Amino acid sequence: MQLPQLFSTDRVKRKFRALAFAVGSPSYFNERQRDQELIRRYQTIFKQGGLITQAINCYPEYMFMNVLDNGFEFVGEDEKQIEFIEDLVTKINFLDASWQQVTNSLVEGSGLTQIVPTRAGGLYGLLPQDSALYDAEVKETGEISTYYKKSNKTWTKGTPVKVSDIWHLNLLPQTGSPWGQSLIGLAYDEILRDTKTAEGIANGIERHGTSKWDITVGDADQEVSDTDLKAVASSFENINSKSEFVHRPDIEIKELDKGGFPVAEYSETSIDRLCAALGVPNELLGQGRGSTEATANVRMKSFQNKIKSMQSRFNFQTYHQLFRPLLEKEFGTASPVYIKFGDIVPDDLDSKATALQKLMPALDPFLIYTRDEIRAKLGDGPYPEEDEE
Repeated sequence: MQLPQLFSTDRVKRKFRALAFAVGSPSYFNERQRDQELIRRYQTIFKQGGLITQAINCYPEYMFMNVLDNGFEFVGEDEKQIEFIEDLVTKINFLDASWQQVTNSLVEGSGLTQIVPTRAGGLYGLLPQDSALYDAEVKETGEISTYYKKSNKTWTKGTPVKVSDIWHLNLLPQTGSPWGQSLIGLAYDEILRDTKTAEGIANGIERHGTSKWDITVGDADQEVSDTDLKAVASSFENINSKSEFVHRPDIEIKELDKGGFPVAEYSETSIDRLCAALGVPNELLGQGRGSTEATANVRMKSFQNKIKSMQSRFNFQTYHQLFRPLLEKEFGTASPVYIKFGDIVPDDLDSKATALQKLMPALDPFLIYTRDEIRAKLGDGPYPEEDEE
């Protein structure tokens, strides 16, 4: 008996061609490429506190370290435009908004702040936003054409917001997307492992961190009733470090779990991996166990270079999205005005002097470097010349 042909060969071919086309032509710039649920999860992790929160907080703390002490200083080519920006930031919540921008960028992937204008078109203030409520239409070039702010947790299109009304900071940019990468997202697997390790340690301490006792009542020639066993058991219910054991010869007491629970071994390895994933030196979180001074200096130098690169991204994006439109409105043109962040970690004068001393031969101390060159490296001006009479 011949079975009926349910699907023709042509129909099968057309079906597979359609599937191949869908798989082979992905849309890199679409509205729903962001995962709102994941962003909420990253926010929750940050709000839990602990090592992860402190590690994230190290980034804005070191980025704005000198600003906290000396206030904002700006550099640029046009003195009037520099003075305009300096005067502007003293009237708004610029430091608070900048700090929040950096934090949100590292937690959520992108820091979004609403630029609130005055009636005259100036800058009234800056209002940090929850980026989980934002989506955007993206051009084929990868640039955002319009933001959409949601009023709920769904991905339905929300209220359109002009690009010029949003200050968008990406400290960890990603290829093929206008949205940045979350540092918590990049370290997410390691964060989960650390959480499991912490829970395992807590359970291990509860189970094995305190001594347990094996109490034998009677011997092979004795028959012990359940009533006697319960009576003996009740005598050992509230054992603590001050307890003493007084018993007859037919009761034997043995201690179990004498070795304890190896907390440090598991905890230190987990924290080391977590710090590496978050890019923060262990020493900044009070975890520099067993580190030599040289190792700590290398870690700190690496972190310093990372902070400098983030400061450069912050300067570039802040100027083009926030300062430049205001300068063009005020002066008709704009020249770059950037924040002068200064040194993240002040140079150690003693170590620098020691290094220079090795380059000063005993017979001719100024053979390699002149006196003024040495003074310049130590941060001093030229050697004062005596006035000729």
